[in-house]
Amino acid sequence: MISHAWLEYDGKKTDVSLAVTAHPDVSPAGQLIILDRVVKRGHEYSYHREMTTAWLLQLQKMRMVGQQALVDHKMEEHSLMTARSTQTDLIRSYLDGEPNGLTYEKIVAFIES
Repeated sequence: MISHAWLEYDGKKTDVSLAVTAHPDVSPAGQLIILDRVVKRGHEYSYHREMTTAWLLQLQKMRMVGQQALVDHKMEEHSLMTARSTQTDLIRSYLDGEPNGLTYEKIVAFIES
């Protein structure tokens, strides 16, 4: 499970961030999705607003085998993504830095076309 952000509008998902991953050998590139339409194929990830019980148990196991630094990193990443989801300026800056070049304006133009 990785923490990332996606947009929802009228119950439809837009995810531009998983199509490019920092470590594709660990986290393969995912689908590029705009309003539930797959624009670019990739790995099919699941989506959860909250950490699942299974993920929390996995984090606990990781702590017990000496991977505390990785767990801390994942928790920090999750907190950052949660904060981004609640603040318009952070949402906008996140989209404007999107690695596929799909800024907010480009997403809007794609949807309106």
